[in-house]
Amino acid sequence: MPDEDDLLNNEANMPQNDQVDLTPEERDATIFKVLTSKNPQAPHNITRFSWKERQFKTEDIVDQLVFHYQVEGNVLLQDSEEARLQEEFLEQKKNTDTALLNKINKAIKDEYGKVPHDGEEQQKKSLRNMFNYQERTSMTPVIVYKERGIKTAPPKTSIFSVETTQWKIFDAYMHAYEDMLRQEAAEQAKLKGKDKKPQQVVQVHQEDPLYSSSMKRALKIMERMIVQNA
Repeated sequence: MPDEDDLLNNEANMPQNDQVDLTPEERDATIFKVLTSKNPQAPHNITRFSWKERQFKTEDIVDQLVFHYQVEGNVLLQDSEEARLQEEFLEQKKNTDTALLNKINKAIKDEYGKVPHDGEEQQKKSLRNMFNYQERTSMTPVIVYKERGIKTAPPKTSIFSVETTQWKIFDAYMHAYEDMLRQEAAEQAKLKGKDKKPQQVVQVHQEDPLYSSSMKRALKIMERMIVQNA
């Protein structure tokens, strides 16, 4: 009988249906395989809007990490205070659930005379959960809010302050009124200076400054300044 080595050699020399025919050069060629940390299924064209450059940009760095299994949990020491509180909470919850279930079974038994799945034999034949309910949870992605603010340049301001009284205003307008009268008299004297007639004394009727147009204008300016300061 042929031994095991002969059988293996015969199986290796037998032609395979799915075997690729290679040339001697292809058989002698060295094939290199490099193992990299890049994920071939990772996207390479993720585009996001850049608020800094005000345009859409393609991200160069892509996350290549893939989590196949991830579990979050907490480890507590058995003799710690947190473990004792947790055991007390679970015990209290168990007692509360048992009391509530007994109360519900009692109400059902008083109403219908018996409780479904009551007894060891019926519990063995039936399901523990009569509704065949399975609790499932899912996690939604966290929505990241972005804030955008715009700051404008403050307008140019200047501080002006002066202290005045009623008599200072009155004296200032009287000086301005007298200067105006002197200019009018000088102009009239220039016009009459061409004639050789003796210079006539110009009589000017002095108007009451309290009811003059300049005083009205000054009062309007003062009222506007008071309203602006208020």
